[in-house]
Amino acid sequence: MVMESLTACLHPAPRKPMLVGVEYPSNQRCSRQIIRAGLTDISIQEEVIRKELQKENERLARQAEEEAAEKQRANDKARKEMREWWTQKWEAKKRSEGWGGYEKCWVLRAAVTAEPDKVAVISGEGVLVGAAPLVSGSIKPFLVDYPMVSSVHAHVYGRDVVKGYKKYVREYFVVDLGSTNGTYLNRSKLRPRTEVRLSSGDALKFGDERAIFVVESQK
Repeated sequence: MVMESLTACLHPAPRKPMLVGVEYPSNQRCSRQIIRAGLTDISIQEEVIRKELQKENERLARQAEEEAAEKQRANDKARKEMREWWTQKWEAKKRSEGWGGYEKCWVLRAAVTAEPDKVAVISGEGVLVGAAPLVSGSIKPFLVDYPMVSSVHAHVYGRDVVKGYKKYVREYFVVDLGSTNGTYLNRSKLRPRTEVRLSSGDALKFGDERAIFVVESQK
């Protein structure tokens, strides 16, 4: 017992170092630090969310601009096609009516010397040849009153034919409409309801020997 006391006096147990003037944090201060750290994390999350929302808004704005540009391109294309279509129709109308600066329309001119002034201009949708032709749309009636000519005998008309890129040539055609005595082109009988192309100087006979007309360019 005496020995143990002596040993304790000679070798005392080490003590924890004490810092003078230092105050250890209390539980309240630790709570404040935890709250401050939590607020910092929330601020970082809010910043991340704000940046993501900004990116999404920018993406939506770009998408809206692209859609508007695509719509504008489609509208421009449609307007261009409409202008081209209208130009083609208007030019075709001027050609068909024989306006100045364009090729004259062709005519059907009577080959019989007794009726040299009997002429039909093949304009618009053409002429309907017969003893009692019916008027339909812009088709012009052309009265040919002979015994062997049917009431509605044949249709003679012109049409713009595509010959290349934006290049049109007006050509003329005849169709026999199922007449009783037939239609002849240069002495060859035409098949009923079959379109046949005409050339300048061709002679058309509508059933009767007196009903012969020459197809020629208008003077």
